[in-house]
Order: sequence, then C-alpha cells, then structure tokens
Amino acid sequence: MIRNIFFFIFVLVSTNCFGQIVGHIKSTEGDTLPYATIYIENTSTGTVSNVEGYYELALEENGTYNLIFQYVGYKKQTLSINYSGQKQKYDIALEPDNIVTELTISANREDPAYAIIRKAIQKRKYYKNQVNSFEADLYVKGSAKITDAPKAIFGQDIGDMGGVLDTSRQGIIYLSESKSKYYFTKPDKTKEIMLSSVTSGENSLFTANQFSMFSFDMYDEYMSFGRSIVSPIADNALSHYNYILEKTTIDNDGLTINKIKIIPKSANAPLLRGHIYIVENLWNIQSLDVQFYGSSLKSSFLDTINLRQIFVPVKKPDTWRLFSQVIDFKAGIFGFKMGGAFSYIFSKYQIDKDLTSIFTNNEKFRVEQSALNKDTTFWKAERPIPLTMEEERDYIRKDSLSRIWNSKSYMDSVDRVGNKFKVINLIMGYTWNNSFENRSISFPSPLSSVRFNALEGYKLTLAGKWQWSDSTYRKLSITPNIEYGFSDKLLKPWLEVEYRFDNKSLGHFNLSGGRRNQQFDQNEPINERNNTWRSLIYKLNGIRLFQNNFVKAGYRQEISNGIYIDFSTEYTLKKQLENTTNYSLRKKDVAYAENIPRADFGAEYYQENQYVRNHLNLLLRPYQKYSSYPNVKVRDVSDWPNIEIDYTMGIALDDQSSTFHKLSLGLRDRYVRAKLLGYFSYNVEYGTFLGADPTFFGDFFHPIGNESYTPIAPDLASFNLMPFYSYSTDRYYGLVNFRHHFNGYIIDKIPLLNKTSLKMIAAVSAMYEPRNGEYIELIVGLENFKIGPVPLFDVDYTWAFDKNGFRTHGITFRLSEIFNN
Repeated sequence: MIRNIFFFIFVLVSTNCFGQIVGHIKSTEGDTLPYATIYIENTSTGTVSNVEGYYELALEENGTYNLIFQYVGYKKQTLSINYSGQKQKYDIALEPDNIVTELTISANREDPAYAIIRKAIQKRKYYKNQVNSFEADLYVKGSAKITDAPKAIFGQDIGDMGGVLDTSRQGIIYLSESKSKYYFTKPDKTKEIMLSSVTSGENSLFTANQFSMFSFDMYDEYMSFGRSIVSPIADNALSHYNYILEKTTIDNDGLTINKIKIIPKSANAPLLRGHIYIVENLWNIQSLDVQFYGSSLKSSFLDTINLRQIFVPVKKPDTWRLFSQVIDFKAGIFGFKMGGAFSYIFSKYQIDKDLTSIFTNNEKFRVEQSALNKDTTFWKAERPIPLTMEEERDYIRKDSLSRIWNSKSYMDSVDRVGNKFKVINLIMGYTWNNSFENRSISFPSPLSSVRFNALEGYKLTLAGKWQWSDSTYRKLSITPNIEYGFSDKLLKPWLEVEYRFDNKSLGHFNLSGGRRNQQFDQNEPINERNNTWRSLIYKLNGIRLFQNNFVKAGYRQEISNGIYIDFSTEYTLKKQLENTTNYSLRKKDVAYAENIPRADFGAEYYQENQYVRNHLNLLLRPYQKYSSYPNVKVRDVSDWPNIEIDYTMGIALDDQSSTFHKLSLGLRDRYVRAKLLGYFSYNVEYGTFLGADPTFFGDFFHPIGNESYTPIAPDLASFNLMPFYSYSTDRYYGLVNFRHHFNGYIIDKIPLLNKTSLKMIAAVSAMYEPRNGEYIELIVGLENFKIGPVPLFDVDYTWAFDKNGFRTHGITFRLSEIFNN
C-alpha cells in the first residue's frame, strides 16, 4: 500500500514538473483517440498522444502559438494559446470529417476516386524525388506486451517469466524510447544516429527503435516487409486495388482533402487495405490509415499490422514530410498472444541541407557510446509521448528487477537451479554456467555422441567446451574432443582453441591439433546422423574418411568494411582407412562398399602423404551497409553479390606427393528482389589448378552432392540428387545454382493452399567438369513448412540430367538447421 502511494505521488510530481502543454484528446462522441497528432502550425515540432489519448507538448520559448490537433478521419482543429512558461491543460474533442460533396455513382460510371488516384500516381515520382536531402530529429517509442501466456510450453513450466507476467498472465516484454538524428540524401541513402536511449529493465544499447526497420514510403512502388507490398499509388496500382471516394473535406487551411478507401483485388496478395487521404490539386498524401495481414505475408506469427502516417507541410509551396508514423500489431506463437506498437515522431526538418560530412561511409545506423547516460529527469523533460500508468509502473518495477537480475546473488541462485542435471539434458545436452563471471562449461547430448559407420563401427564422441567472455564480447573457448571407435579400437583426440579478440571486426585467432577421421570433402556434405541410420538400416555407408594427424593455426577478420580475410596454415599427415566392420540391423549378408570415393582413380590418390597447406580466403561484399553499436557491428544483406577468392597452396613433404596450387572464384547473392515475383538467389563458381595436379583425392574440387532424402541445411551450391564425389575433379570445373522464391505469388492463386504460409520455389543447378561432362538438375518445390516462426523443412522435387540425357528424379526434404542440434 505504501509503495503504491509513493508511486502515485511520483507520477503526480513528475507530470506537474515536466508537462508544459498537456491534455486529453477524444472524439465528440466521447471515444479516446490514441496516437493523435499535435504540432505547432507551420512547423514540424510536435507530439503524438499515447494509447490512452493523453498528450504532452514541450515548448522551448514563451509566446503565442497555434497548435494543430489532427487525427486520421477527423476534422483538424486549431487552438491558439499564449504560453508563459506555466503548465497549461487543454482537452480536445475532434469532430468527424464533414462531407462537403455527397456522391451518387451510377452503375456505369467510374468512381471519382480513380481520377484522383491517377493524378496521385502521376505525381508519385515528383514527390519521391522532390527533396535532395534533409536532417530531422526523431523520437521513437516501442512497446510489446504479452496479452496471454500459457502456463507451460513443451512440458516446461513458464512461471511468471522472471517477474514479467502478472497474475492475469500479461506483462510488458519490451518498452524502449530513443532520440536520434535522422538524415536522408538522394537517391535513397539514410542514416540514423541514436543520441539517447532507455529500455525498461535493460542496461543495453541494443534496441529495435530503428526507423529503417519499419520504414514505409508510399511514394515507392513497392515496400518490403517479408514480401513486396504494392503501394496504393504505384504505377501499376490500378491492377491491384479498387478505390472508393468516401468523403471530400476542406481543412482549416482551405485545402480539399479526399478520403479514399483502398480495397485489394486479391484477399491473399500482399496488399494494403484501409484509407488514403489525397490533397486536391497538390495530389500528395496527407495521411494514411491502412492494414495488412500476416496471412498475406505468409507469416504464421503475425496476425494484423496497422499503419498510420501523417504528413505536414515543411516548405512552401508543396513540400510535405512525414511527421508521425504509428505501427501496431498483433501476433501469436506457441500459445502466447502478444501485441505492441512503435511510434515515430519527426521534428525540426532542415530541407536540402549539405550532408556530405554525414554520408562518408556505408554506416546506416549508429548508437552513440553515451546514449545510456541520460537519467530519469532527462526523459521526463524530453519525452514527447506521455507514458501510460502501466508503462510508468513497468519502468519502475523493471529498474528494481534489473538490479536484482544483475546482482551476483541472483545470478548465482539462478545458476544453482539451472546447473542441476535433469533428464531433459540427456536429449538437449548439459551446460554449467557461472553467469556473473561469464564462464560456462557445456557438453553435447549423449544421444548425439553415438554414431556408426563402417570404418569405426559404433563411435563415441566425448566433447566439452569451456568458454569465457567479457563485456566487450571478447570470447575465449577451449574445446577438447575424444572419439573412440569400438570396431577400429583407435582413440582419436583433438583440441580446438579459439579467441575472438575483436567482436566488431569479427577478429579471431584459432589453434587446433590432434588426430581426426575427416571426410575427403572438407565441406563435410554427409551428415553423420543420416549416415548412421542409412548404414544400420539400408546397409548404405556413404561417408568416406581418411585419418588426419594435424596441427593448424588460423586467423580471420574483417580488415575493412566488406573485406574479409581468412588465413590458415596446417601441417597434415593423412592416412588411408579401411572398413573394420560389416555390422548392420538389416541386410547382414551384404558387404559395405569400400572406403574409396571414386574407384576410377588409382590407389596412389589415397596413399599416405604429408603436406603443409596454406589457405587464403578473401571475401568481398561491395558497398556493405551496416549498423554500429559499441563493440558490435551488425551487417546488412548487401545489394551487391559477394565475391569470393579461395586459394590453397599444398607444399609436399614426401617424395610420392606433389606441390599444387588450387584456385577458385565465386559470385553469390542470396537475395535479389523481384518485386511481386518474390526474390531469387544464385551462386556461380569456377575452379582450377595452377600447374601440377594434386596427388591426393581429398585435395580435388568436390561439388556438394547428396544421396539422402533428408539433407540438413544444404548449402546454396549443393545438388539434390548428385551422388557424392561423382563429379570431383583434379582439373577444372564450373557450376551455377539458381533458386527462385516466389514468396506466395503462385500459391496465392491456388485454392486451399493460399490459406497456408507455404511458398513455391523453382530452381536449376548445373555444372561441368572435363572427365564427366555436364550435370543438370531442374527443381520445383514448396518451402516455409514451419511451426510459428520456427522453420522445419522445405520440399523439392528434382529431375536430374547428365551428358547421356535423363538420369533420375526424386523428392528431397531439406531439413532446417535446427535438426543439426
């Protein structure tokens, strides 16, 4: 009781101290108007009301002001005030739009909305390219709340999630505010510099309050949000939307505003629905109130997304800029229901400012080191959107919880519970944590530690990892491994040590050594789990191994933005291995195939050899954009393809081997947008040997084949039905992989399937090497089989062809990476 009294006193005092112009906004019918816009006339300085309709507006100087109150679908209201430095309260009631023109549309007459939309389409590029550059202040407030939570998930009790959930199973899981500088220069460069940030319960600079994450520009033809969304004033918008002119109103400035309802022609396509407001004669967007749905985005997590935008004039005669944007959403997963809202307020626009000093690199977002150095007093004074009572309470409660969560006693108590061994650890593995000192020791699941192959028989792997990290994300890990085959009766110990010395540039040193049985293809295309079952049940041991006795040291780092280097040197003594068992659960009379990847290569290609291998990989990501946090760099998907140069020099240390030089070049892009058709990925490679050919089969080029119905997380460069090692070459090769993701474009048109989150793909993979000639795969498939946002698998059906024509066909289930754990 006493705590509540102090809390309400705190709220009352803070409101009186820091609210200058305050009040409540509702409709004349008495309905609260959340996220209404309030700004000073002829400026871009203002605020937005909170979800309960309350607003606060801070004025920097005394004087007379005209305040504009605006809400989409309601008459704009102007209030003249004389501000003398004292708090003033104004409750506002907005009237619904008055209809200036009553419209009667005959059956054979086109709705007047179409003429207005055509003129807006004609002016779209003008407004898109109208401003060369600008600078603005940006305030962002983001929140997300669990509105209902199950008591358990996957048999594990959820409890109150560390104090987040109340007795009604509700609670705020994210609440954050930030103030930034926002910059734009033509054609499409943007940059945000976050100057201050606060997050409830967190002392972290990581935040979702980034406008570029949820930037929607209707003057673009397409906006990207999982799928490409067609703007209602895109050049081809009339092919996708129907329009109805609902109202024509005149605002206080004498401008005629047309309220137009936009109706998608397809219920399943990625289209908007709602209202757009177009200014007569100017033909620009005055405001927007639209929705789109998770089902049309092929999302099984998102339900509904609402988008509201309001534009204000910042420069005569027709320069309007975005003043406020509010996105609220509903979502659900695994029994959790949640919702949230992100509000963005732009102010103090400076149009056509010289921003040469701002855009000096490809950084698009930066959080200043001092962003957290703002106290409660600062936020009470600078916060343009007042907090609700629930949000005030959350900040106070989470601040107390944060001190508890980060205390040594609490961390130790959590560790004591978490470090207890449970039956589930037999499946998931076990980790011992010392959270306060950032140290851990982990062991994999025993179920994943037992494997089988014809060379070693049943194999037991005992592995562990000791790990330490610090507040700058430096990390040291030591991973000892011991493998023992119960058939070859050979102990194979090896050790890996890795030190991440600079997290921002991905700087790593690593050292490893010991004895291992390794696949001839260093990509390790054959999954040991799959091979175990294929061997025991079908008597098909596909894995091909050699023994490697080695010592290796390596270094990798991003040496400049978008330029990555990976260098290693290794001493290696390789020995050929033979099958030591014929055991299986079935087909006991059938013998396993020999441990020879290719019988057409003689025994000399598998003999013992010694080398020093020096390997250099150079990866170039041209014009890579990125976001900067203290000690962390987050890289975006580049608009340009990755260029990869890979070189290996093998120096022979015995008479029966020869020194070789191996070079490959690659071009890869995982995401090339194709508008409504989705996107595509491609990979192009060429490899050759310079001078002498290699004398050990493992040093050949090995295209990534597959003989499993269920490969796990196959690489873009892999093939679905190519037998392992069948196109390995000691000469040269070239290959192309192309995979188009239709993102629902085709599925949208198929009844029943269009109600699912499935997406169709089409692909082709082809290669050539001089010994065997060409190999081609044609593929169609379905992707996006998920549980909530968790990917499970994709399904491909493949037809394979070689130099002799049609070869085979079959189905492949491409399992998600989660099955590797």
